Amino acid sequence: MEWVLATPKTKDGQLQSIRVGVKAGDKSAGLAALEILDSFGQRSVLSFSAFQANAAMNAASFQFQPPKGADVIRQ
Repeated sequence: MEWVLATPKTKDGQLQSIRVGVKAGDKSAGLAALEILDSFGQRSVLSFSAFQANAAMNAASFQFQPPKGADVIRQ
C-alpha cells in the first residue's frame, strides 16, 4: 500500500494530518484507508474494502427527511 500525507497550512485547526492509503494493483487498486490525526492527538483509522470508484447510485438513496419537530430553514 502507498501512503500520501496531507497537512494543513495553518497549525490552529482541528486536524494535524490526514494520511490516505491507496492499494496498487490490477484488480484491487483504489482507496484502502484514511488515517486522521486531530489536534488532541486522537487517531482515527477508516478502512475500505471492495471500493468501487464512480459506482452507480440511486438518487433516491439521498433523500433527506428531517426528524419530527425539527425546524427547517429555507433560503
